[in-house]
Amino acid sequence: MKVYLSGGMRSRWQEIVISSCPDIHFINPCDHGLKDSKEYTLWDLTGVDQCDVILAYMESDNPGGQGLCYECGYGKGKGKLVIVVDEKMDKYMAILREHNTVFQSLTEAMLFLNSLSKIW
Repeated sequence: MKVYLSGGMRSRWQEIVISSCPDIHFINPCDHGLKDSKEYTLWDLTGVDQCDVILAYMESDNPGGQGLCYECGYGKGKGKLVIVVDEKMDKYMAILREHNTVFQSLTEAMLFLNSLSKIW
């Protein structure tokens, strides 16, 4: 199972997920190091194309989440399973919560991913 990690880049939450889910292959946008928006957008969308699942983590201190929403919408359109952890519970994220698998904490999402990887 391949999981694309969508969300903020500051807190390094991705490292926690990767170390907590050893049987899963992750596509981590923190790894690309690109600065040009056209280049990193292409890298990100290619990562979404290659994954089976998107784990989208909307941290409470994420200023906007536009990239996360873009990646999730793109992935959903491609038939990907989208798992959302929404700490903000912002009214603008309601559509994201309505049409995806949603958890309130990253820990819950990691437990779900680990159980999913056993049957994938």
